[in-house]
Amino acid sequence: MIDLDTDPATLPEPEPAADAVDHAAKAGIERIVVIGNGAAGSTVANELRRLGPSASIDLVAQETHPFYNRMAIGRLLYETQGIEDLYFVTQDAMSKKNINVRLNTLARAVDRDRKMVVLGTGETLAYDRLFLANGARAFAPPIPGMDKPGAFVLREASDAQAIRAWRQSESCDTAMVLGGGVLGVEAADALRKLRLRTTVVQRSGRLMDRELDEKGSRILQTFLTRIGIEVVTGASAEELLGEDRVREVRLTDGTTQPCDLFIACAGVRPNTDLAREAGLEVDRGVLVDESMRTSDPDIFAVGDVAERPGQIGGLWTVGTSQAEIASAAVFEIEREATPPPPLVSLKMEGIDVKGFGTKEAGDGIEEICDPNEPENIHRRLFIENGKIVGAVFVGPPGTVKDVALAIQSGKSVAPILERLRTYDWSALAKL
Repeated sequence: MIDLDTDPATLPEPEPAADAVDHAAKAGIERIVVIGNGAAGSTVANELRRLGPSASIDLVAQETHPFYNRMAIGRLLYETQGIEDLYFVTQDAMSKKNINVRLNTLARAVDRDRKMVVLGTGETLAYDRLFLANGARAFAPPIPGMDKPGAFVLREASDAQAIRAWRQSESCDTAMVLGGGVLGVEAADALRKLRLRTTVVQRSGRLMDRELDEKGSRILQTFLTRIGIEVVTGASAEELLGEDRVREVRLTDGTTQPCDLFIACAGVRPNTDLAREAGLEVDRGVLVDESMRTSDPDIFAVGDVAERPGQIGGLWTVGTSQAEIASAAVFEIEREATPPPPLVSLKMEGIDVKGFGTKEAGDGIEEICDPNEPENIHRRLFIENGKIVGAVFVGPPGTVKDVALAIQSGKSVAPILERLRTYDWSALAKL
């Protein structure tokens, strides 16, 4: 959010045609409320409208903007474009579908007995079915000094706009990003483009340690160093120093670095307060079954706020897949609940990076990796029963295109397996 997934330029996909049956009328469902207008919430609202044209649909969002490309908010730091250029859909477009969007509106409480959502304005919305798609929030680590001016988190468009405003209004030469995952690396690149001397600090021993193996991380770190981003691994921020604002950061390795602008990219926490206060079953996220139903059969949860065993959150395609499953389930329509491949992509000029699935061979999993690749290229596949179940692809632009399409297609690589075993990666384009 962290906001990671397939290339956003390909999203959203064209909408399917309206269903021939009004499933809302058939099921006797008249009023539906959706809380949250991100990828999952917007997909839910559109799918519900397609399947149930007679139902009234209210979409409540605390965001002040229509559904936008959160994966591209880094561009708001260094480009002169406005947030409008990131919109996937306008409020007028949703209104034309008879979806009542309420932006800048807080859903304060859910009254399950009366089946009502209480808004921050004091209004109430009655529902027959309710969808929680209120996402997650950036985690602000409990570091002394994190409350000082010049310290930020980065998840929403408003965060990016605040960071850009600080860069322009204050004297800034140096920046630090805490967290070497995908969002942290992308944030560091954005700060570099703002002409700041930027350092990435990663607690573990290597960058993107969840998605990449050792060689993949090494190639990425070498690339960042070459373009002017300093990387510190095996350390974290211990304290943010400065009288009136952030001036320095003391690290756990004992060093102190100058820092005029600090961004924590330390993960997210699902927004479970609304569900918990409503008495729904909650762990790290709102607990759901295979149909995305919560412990209340009339309430569904999708996207980053939902917790479903065995499924990775924080990915665009996972959230939209959950939304499609839940939208069908509310009308008792059977839909195969096959999760999409959790392919993680780094969106950065000059290098291609994608990671997916398992990183270990054995137990029927075959590994294919050319030991003689150039030092700046790393391609590693894991295949089980003809399917790609894991991949690490890092290299110059163009390195990952074919493997990304192969993974997303879900097709068997059995017909090209012998070519892959000879490291003929171009065979992936033939699927």
